Amino acid sequence: MLFIAPSLRSAILDNQFWPGIEGKKLEDYFALIYVEGLKNKLAVDLFYDISEGGADFILTLKDKSKIIIEVGFNKEEIRQVMNTQNKVKGKYGLVFGSSKLELVDGFVVKIPLKYLLLI
Repeated sequence: MLFIAPSLRSAILDNQFWPGIEGKKLEDYFALIYVEGLKNKLAVDLFYDISEGGADFILTLKDKSKIIIEVGFNKEEIRQVMNTQNKVKGKYGLVFGSSKLELVDGFVVKIPLKYLLLI
């Protein structure tokens, strides 16, 4: 797994997060939520889309359907989710980090970070 506990990453980097690394904290947090709360309850696996321009995660549910997830600060674009959708044919996409709650094209739900942080 490419993720570590957010507190451990923070300690390793001496609390210095350069631009481009800031979003890793959110990705680590989401991966931790998966391991602690979703694994074996709602979902069976969490993958990382390593392709250039792909979404952060592909969550596979028990019924084998997939949810494509992008997490970050000030995320208004859905391009990364749609790039991954073209490959894996997900059930829907989630973008955590937008300014407002919004449904885009009947497929992608843009969700403000405050809702992710409530979990």
